[in-house]
Amino acid sequence: MSQKIDPPRLALRFLKWFCPSQLYEGIEGDLLEAFDADVEVVGVRKARRRFARQAIRFFRPGIILRNTFASPFIQRAMLKNFIIVAWRNTLRNRTYAALNIAGLALGLATFLMMYWVVRFENSFDRQYPGAERMYQVMSYDKFNEPTSHVPGAVIKFLRENSGVESASAALFWNPNVIKVRNENLQQEHSFYVTPEFMKTLDIKWIAGSPDKSLSQPYQLVLDEPTARRLFPEGAMGKTVRYDNAYDLTVTGIIQKAPANSEFQFQFITSYKTLSLYAGWQSDENNWGGGDSSHHGYVMLKAGVDPASVEAQLKKQAELHKENGQYTYFKLLPFSEMHFNEDNDTYNYIMPHWLPDTLFYIGLFVLVIACINFVNLATVQSVQRSREIAVRKILGSSRAALVCQFFVETAVIVLMAEVIAGGMATLLVGRMDYLLNTHIAGSPVWNGNTFVFLLITGLAVTFASGFYPALILSGFQPMSVMRNKLAALSARGISLRQALVVFQFGIAQVMVICMLIALKQMQYFHTQDLGFDTKSVITIDMPDGGDEVKREHLRQQLLKHPVIQDVTFGLTSPSSTRNWWWWTIKHPGLANGAATFRLQFVDTSYFRFYKIPLLAGRMFQANDTSKTNPVVMINEQAAAALGFATPDEAIGTKLSEGDNAVPRTVIGVVKNYHSQSLKSGIVPHLYSFRKNHFSLASVRIDPSAAQEAIALIGKYWTQEFPDNYFQYTFLDTELRTFYDDENKFSHMLTAFAGVGIFIGCLGLYGLVSFVCTRRTKEIGIRKVLGASVSSILLLLSGNFLVLVTVAFGVAAPIAWYIMQLFLERYTNHIEIPWIVFAIAGGITLMMTLMPVGWQSLRASRANPSDSLKYE
Repeated sequence: MSQKIDPPRLALRFLKWFCPSQLYEGIEGDLLEAFDADVEVVGVRKARRRFARQAIRFFRPGIILRNTFASPFIQRAMLKNFIIVAWRNTLRNRTYAALNIAGLALGLATFLMMYWVVRFENSFDRQYPGAERMYQVMSYDKFNEPTSHVPGAVIKFLRENSGVESASAALFWNPNVIKVRNENLQQEHSFYVTPEFMKTLDIKWIAGSPDKSLSQPYQLVLDEPTARRLFPEGAMGKTVRYDNAYDLTVTGIIQKAPANSEFQFQFITSYKTLSLYAGWQSDENNWGGGDSSHHGYVMLKAGVDPASVEAQLKKQAELHKENGQYTYFKLLPFSEMHFNEDNDTYNYIMPHWLPDTLFYIGLFVLVIACINFVNLATVQSVQRSREIAVRKILGSSRAALVCQFFVETAVIVLMAEVIAGGMATLLVGRMDYLLNTHIAGSPVWNGNTFVFLLITGLAVTFASGFYPALILSGFQPMSVMRNKLAALSARGISLRQALVVFQFGIAQVMVICMLIALKQMQYFHTQDLGFDTKSVITIDMPDGGDEVKREHLRQQLLKHPVIQDVTFGLTSPSSTRNWWWWTIKHPGLANGAATFRLQFVDTSYFRFYKIPLLAGRMFQANDTSKTNPVVMINEQAAAALGFATPDEAIGTKLSEGDNAVPRTVIGVVKNYHSQSLKSGIVPHLYSFRKNHFSLASVRIDPSAAQEAIALIGKYWTQEFPDNYFQYTFLDTELRTFYDDENKFSHMLTAFAGVGIFIGCLGLYGLVSFVCTRRTKEIGIRKVLGASVSSILLLLSGNFLVLVTVAFGVAAPIAWYIMQLFLERYTNHIEIPWIVFAIAGGITLMMTLMPVGWQSLRASRANPSDSLKYE
């Protein structure tokens, strides 16, 4: 006798759960017959898998919607009744419902926006076909310093590698000016790109194609908005003059790049054009250095391990070490490019920690809102106790009551979600401004957002409704009728006190962190950098080598009293771009060699920026000899060279190599911060090379800024009539060093405000309840002579104690978190005690507003109104 084999029980239960009773027997019978047949034909395991698959296939709308989902405690009619009761309770308790909805809506809106932030930032460059096999090449020198520059020889080697599907180079290079119909214009997001790279990215073409539009020199491809801006009448075949050097012909138009792409292609010049005008950038025999905006990208064949390609590149670097600058190369996945802080990005960098941190802070704000709901629900428990007792006496089960309270919670959460969705949609543009991102330019409302809201709504309903449902449904009718809820109320009060402490603890952690972050930002913006940044305007020089024009511009400007001084250099002392480095050899250096930052300056540069000379002399106009070149260094460089004092460094020789002409140190200047305060001071080397002055710095009279800018523009345009005039205030540019920290502090400020506000909403509800419940007690106390202040203290004191306890818990937690945060920076503040005092004061003031107001109203009420019915 063969043993009876059963189908999977779980599949049968699932089928029974969703299948209408009138259909269940028939479907079950058919499936069991098929199962018995399958057991004999394909075996037990496969038969059970087939049974499960067949059961799941019946889970479709045509069957599900015919089901009533009967259960011991939920019928469709009951569900309808629950919703009606929930709606009536919401209307009956408008104040509490409004407080709950407002708190949850704020929490949900915050959490939804943070979800959009995380989703958007993590979606960068994942949309390309085969993106999981695409990598950016990163180069590393012998000091293990990474750079995004990739030599042309590396691209050539990768292109010929058997494991590589395609390898391409791209250069980001904005022209100083483009000329269209004799009009000087500025153009950003300009690239030199190979046709292979456009094919790899699968860019959508409106006109032209990669092979036809980018395979020859002087070809130009525009994205659709740029084409419309430059040539409203039609762009194909039109000509653009590039940097007054050559003409480009529009041969293709592409769609605008998505907001979540590293490659914001607006103006693409064929890579072969670059070979004609800056061949050193694209030289395929070059293994040495170059511009950090010259990137390399590679797509590996399926199944190829990137580590094997990296190993081959390392061997090549070893073979070419005599001519090369890099010792090894790494392949960075496309999905990581957006977060790589070593990358000279084509769009913007978002550190990994920032969206993750903001997401968790948003989650904490939502938790605060949920705690609000629990607190307000429990304070209503006494008011609803008789309703619950009557329901139980009439036969309602505890399970049905639990469902009732969950439905009520779901109704509140649903209303809050609708409001939160509207708020988030309205505020997403503002969030873009605070975070300096482009989330509003992406489709924020899609299927994922609705799934997120559904899951969040269910989670919030459960988290907020679980405890109230459990407590309220557990009331014993006899105890309620005898008014014996004292013990229960006491337990409820203890829980509420704990929740208030927890809620305000989170809020105060955020407030303290916000204050410390703002203090650190203030430190960044006010710290002495070692040079004078006040009232300095910087202008790009289109032709840094034309000394005659440069000096003429200087003389013209200095005739006017609103122009105080003028100097020229490669960059300002601290700049976000155009960093040059020079590897020098000297016996005093560790390992005999080191990389110093190179700066080209004119004779007035240090005087202009008020950088003190410590030893030797400044550059003079005749320091241009090529047979006996001279340089200056800073204190850090002198120390790195092994000199105890700056004076000892004067006269020392620095060289690139054995065959290079050594350069004599003639002066040492005081250290200053040439990079952000997030990092330390680096050794500097200064050279007086007149053909590398790419930037003019002009100090103006700040009281006549507009007049000075007009004069600068006038004389600059006279000297360079074929170029586009654009100026920048130096202190504004320096602030961009701290964009990420600015984003963090902005959002932390907003979150802390929302968290405190939600907490205060909850306190308002709690104190309202307490005042209502103790109305008669207050009346009796007043009749017996109690003063307003004593009653005020009676009602407010407990809440103030709770907020104080919360502060005691929050302070050390916030200190620890921010200590970890500050340790990331070389230059940072010491956390001052005043921050904690201010945070406590803010929270206390925000607490006193709702609590004090309600308490004051109760204490000033006429006692006869509350006692006349006794």
